[in-house]
Amino acid sequence: MMGRVPGIQKIVLMAAGCVMLVGLGCSATQVALEKKDLKVQTKMSQSIFLDLDNQIEKSAFLEIKNTSDKEIDFDTPVRKAIENRGYKIVDNAKEAAYIYQVNVLYVGEADPAALRTAVHAGYGSAWGGGAVGGAVGYGLGGTGRSAALGAGIGGFLVGATELVTGSLTKDVTFAVMTDLQLTEKTSKGKKIHQARVASTAEQVNLEWEETKDPLVQGLAKSLGGLL
Repeated sequence: MMGRVPGIQKIVLMAAGCVMLVGLGCSATQVALEKKDLKVQTKMSQSIFLDLDNQIEKSAFLEIKNTSDKEIDFDTPVRKAIENRGYKIVDNAKEAAYIYQVNVLYVGEADPAALRTAVHAGYGSAWGGGAVGGAVGYGLGGTGRSAALGAGIGGFLVGATELVTGSLTKDVTFAVMTDLQLTEKTSKGKKIHQARVASTAEQVNLEWEETKDPLVQGLAKSLGGLL
């Protein structure tokens, strides 16, 4: 009887593996259905309200810096968004009623939870990016054949997990995060507003090239919409 235990153990492990794969397949299908459409949204650390009743003129100066590791044209869409609101872009900050100072902090794939934390932390706070991943591991008691069998089954399940939930139905979030300082000059004086603003795009198997334009345009529209 004792000599038959490894065989029984193998059957049990294989059965458990099959059950897990079925569950992973169902989970992957659910993710694919829930995230099939591109979802773009913008978040701010705090709201900004301008004193439009005491506005001196409709002019704006724009200064954009990019301290991220990716090259993007953010200046052009922000300029267009501001001009579409009826404001003139001037080259001298002293002549502008509104001074936009924007720093592009991060561009790329991001973990949604980490991104929310970074946005809520507000203007000027530290940002730690990077997607958070995990691996599935399995440990079996015993030595010799049982340990080797456990390692083999565990490796198989890790590979299957990556196949089913990774390459086929990966839920991807891309983000562009900025710090904004908006200086407002009115007939009553000067006021400085600060906020962290991030635009996110989420979809299954999303690629950067297909989401770059709507992501940047959405963020630019939000910044221009403050006026």
